[in-house]
Amino acid sequence: MHRIVSVLSVIHCPLFTIHSHWCAAAIVLSLVCPLSVSAAAFTDTGLSWYDPEIAALRLRGIIQGYPDGTFKPKNVVNRAELVKTVMGDRSGDARVRRRCFPDVAPRLWFAAVVCEAKQQRIISGYEGGGFRPNAPVNIAEALKILFRAERIPFPDVSGEEWYLQYVEYAHEHGILSKYAYVPWEPLTRERMASIVERTLRLKETSRDGNLSPGCASPSGAGEPNVVTVRGVERSFLLSVPPVADNGEPRALIVAFHGRTNSNAMVRGYFGLDHAFPEYFIAYPSATARADGTFTWVDPGDQQDAPRDLELFDTLVHTIGDRYCIDYHRIYVVGHSLGAWFANTIACLRGGVVRGSVGVAGSASFAPCAGPTASMILHNRDDQLAPFSGSEFARDQRLTQNRCSTETAPAEPESFKCVQYTQCTEGSPVVWCPHEFRDGRNGTNNPHLWPDGTAGHIRAFFEGLPD
Repeated sequence: MHRIVSVLSVIHCPLFTIHSHWCAAAIVLSLVCPLSVSAAAFTDTGLSWYDPEIAALRLRGIIQGYPDGTFKPKNVVNRAELVKTVMGDRSGDARVRRRCFPDVAPRLWFAAVVCEAKQQRIISGYEGGGFRPNAPVNIAEALKILFRAERIPFPDVSGEEWYLQYVEYAHEHGILSKYAYVPWEPLTRERMASIVERTLRLKETSRDGNLSPGCASPSGAGEPNVVTVRGVERSFLLSVPPVADNGEPRALIVAFHGRTNSNAMVRGYFGLDHAFPEYFIAYPSATARADGTFTWVDPGDQQDAPRDLELFDTLVHTIGDRYCIDYHRIYVVGHSLGAWFANTIACLRGGVVRGSVGVAGSASFAPCAGPTASMILHNRDDQLAPFSGSEFARDQRLTQNRCSTETAPAEPESFKCVQYTQCTEGSPVVWCPHEFRDGRNGTNNPHLWPDGTAGHIRAFFEGLPD
């Protein structure tokens, strides 16, 4: 059985721009600074999942922002910026007298570091000899350059799968889950900061980057139990495994309630505590309206920035500070309006959420951040939440996970489930247009949470590859 604690808290950390060296010469810096910071360091980083890691780098003097106080976390990194970040001051005051690449003139701000990186065989040019300094860097290319700069030994590999050894290394050491992105996606500044910070942490402590701060120094439930998001105290219920303080990294499920049912009510009927006794399970409370219903957003919120996206980030980081959480095993579950929010979180935090399950809910019309394994359930006769909403959530996920339109039968058969084929590795999409409508006390309710759903969620999450 879980022990139940009520937790309220807020941790808010910002994002920065990377400028100093972080490689071998920087390893002498101590990694004792926590991955939690009490205030945003940049004016435009309040809604980034990567705030703590960027904040940690800034505290170490490794990164800084733009003159206007921003970090521009969503901007894509180009090849010159990446090499400057990797090399830092290792090129010293060397002057470049001739072109090391046809498109790198000696007068350019990045010429010294690019030429030094070429001399150290950290980088090479494209066919035809050019470096293409302004070309966006994709994640696979960035991992190769980062690990070469760290002198991590990799054999030279050519062909279509040259990048797999770098992807596998990053995955195995918790630097970047291979299920959290597509290798050819452009690298953003915030994700760049995360990769750098986790690589540093691995080099200095030998601790995998996916382990939360609580794995090093768990403080447990005795910590302050108030979370403040945007100046408002927010509460959530937390189910804690019986042996949560043994240093073993554990998975975390964040479960969202709907418009009319509270977090305490869904904790009762979801059945997750019984199905996942070894998981941490958080049940946040949405904001109550004057009419007694609940909401996860404020009027006027942008599709890609609902108010309680910040609540999700805060809850996960707060729990991770207190307990040992595996950040590569974060899941979201929701029913009705809670399903809309769970599906939305899975989209906006696609590089963070490993798997999602939504029952009778839609999703936000926002661009998704990465692939997420998804299971979507809905009764066609639902009169409270349009079935078309779940179809939209499904189609959004099919596009993001790069699935085909072909299907194969999937478990549970009783829920009429099918699984789409050819999805991105480790990111299946299971679609369940079930027909259950028999509620408690003999009610007829196609909007209900079907009996046995928690067990099927467990089978889905546990079936995902590590």
